[in-house]
Amino acid sequence: MSSLLSIGAELHQLRLQRLKPKWRTCDIGHSKTIEISEKAGVHIGSITWEGSLILLSYLQEHLIEEKTSRLNILELGAGVGYLGIGLLATFPQLTVTLTEKGSIENQLLQENLDCNSSL
Repeated sequence: MSSLLSIGAELHQLRLQRLKPKWRTCDIGHSKTIEISEKAGVHIGSITWEGSLILLSYLQEHLIEEKTSRLNILELGAGVGYLGIGLLATFPQLTVTLTEKGSIENQLLQENLDCNSSL
C-alpha cells in the first residue's frame, strides 16, 4: 500500500510540474525575439506547435511589407499566440486578432500578449 501512495505522490508532483508555465525565448528572425509561456502536457493549445514556427517563417518571407498595412489577420485557436505575436513583431503595421476559447489557453495567451506588449 505504501508503494502505491509513493507512486501516487510522485505522479501528483509530475502533474504539478506540468502546470507550471515554462518561458522560452523565441528568435523569430529580423533581429527580433519574443517570450512565450507554455504549459506542456496540459492541453494541445498550451504549447507552441511546429506548424506555427513554419507558418511564421513562410509569412515573413512572402508577405510584402508595403502591403501588410492593409491586411487584417484573424487567428482562430491561437493557443499560446506564437504566430500572431510573431507576425506583429515582424510587421507592426498589421492588424492581428487572436482568439482562443480554452480557459488555460486564454490565460497563457494573455500572459504572452502582456509579456510582448512592447512589440
